Amino acid sequence: MPLLRRLIDAWPLSPGGLLVLGLSAVGLVRYGLGHRDLVLLVVAGVGLFVATIALLAVVGTALFTWAALRHAGSEGPLERETGLAARTGFTAPHPWFVPFVAVEWTWESPDADVVVERDGARLHERVTPRRRGDHDAIVRRVVVADLFGVSRVAFRVREGRRARFVPSTGRLEQMQVVQGMAGGDALSHPDGPPAGDRLDMRRYGDGDPIRFVLWKVFARTRQLVIRNPENALSPVSQTVAYLVAGRGDEAAAGAARVAVRCGALGGDWTFGADGHGQPATTAAGAMELIVRSGSVAPEAGGEGLARFLEQAERGTSRRAVVFVPGTPGPWIERVLAATRAGGRGGTLDFMVCADDLDRRPVDGPVKRLLLVGAPEDAELHATAAGLRAVVAALEGGGGRVLLVDRAGGRVVPATALRARSAG
Repeated sequence: MPLLRRLIDAWPLSPGGLLVLGLSAVGLVRYGLGHRDLVLLVVAGVGLFVATIALLAVVGTALFTWAALRHAGSEGPLERETGLAARTGFTAPHPWFVPFVAVEWTWESPDADVVVERDGARLHERVTPRRRGDHDAIVRRVVVADLFGVSRVAFRVREGRRARFVPSTGRLEQMQVVQGMAGGDALSHPDGPPAGDRLDMRRYGDGDPIRFVLWKVFARTRQLVIRNPENALSPVSQTVAYLVAGRGDEAAAGAARVAVRCGALGGDWTFGADGHGQPATTAAGAMELIVRSGSVAPEAGGEGLARFLEQAERGTSRRAVVFVPGTPGPWIERVLAATRAGGRGGTLDFMVCADDLDRRPVDGPVKRLLLVGAPEDAELHATAAGLRAVVAALEGGGGRVLLVDRAGGRVVPATALRARSAG
């Protein structure tokens, strides 16, 4: 298939061009010259002339552009945020000498939207990355075509330039991740359990240690009372966080980036992401994992969570924060299985991340027809339904579920989604 596509791209005539040339040739030879029809002779001659000129102009411009772009490039690596349009510094000559020929190009790799802008005698590209990632090269597909639709030539240009795209944080500037509470570390004796000082009192029962009996109280009340360990609480000593990849996971990656950048995970944390088995304990290492998780296929999301929790050795003093997409996928079953197997020793929070939670699809066929486009409205309905499905599935996993609105810049409990649906 790649070879066939390259052959099709190199063929200089479009289907419309073949039709014009074929009809012009038949009209010129059979009717114009054969039957001496002067009208068809002129019409076919003009069509054949225009098609030939367009073909030669497109082929010549394509060769000129290919030679100009063969060694063209931009200096320095390219670093951008997903979802934000910006120029890359890559330029191409504008074929001003052929006014009816246009030069456009797209990116085959990485995944980005490209807009070609004319600035004087040069063409500049403005790209909007669609997915985070770290790439060693940029592959462009350049298309040279005439305005009549007769001829078209496409070729590829590879630029050996590093392109690094980080997830956008949107309006999510900060994220407050509340620390969980675990068993206290106040000990009555070095050999005692980490259950706090023995300050509370209760009646003596069979099997209670006699050394905890309060004899002064017994002397006054003639009742056996012992010191009872209080349920002391202290903040958890470490937080482990994990980013689950999947379809529609850019919001989750942006939320994880904010959590690492603003220190929401606390002072002692470990971060992991799909696609990479080695966790990170520094902000730079966590950012690298977030960016590289963009190369994980959507159907492989959540495969590394069980191993990460096992390596982290979560106990009662640890807390897990799992950033997940707001779109359902195969990752849900893997995440639930991993948290059930390794999530019993501490607290667990699911951060379900999406964009623009306040957008509501318009109800009613008349309103949808008059006010909004049907495809966009259907997409909003699918997004809202998918988000509700994700929240419902994760609430059965035993952890707390929070909603992260990247576009709105807020973190709300899952009850907000139910209240919004009811309203």
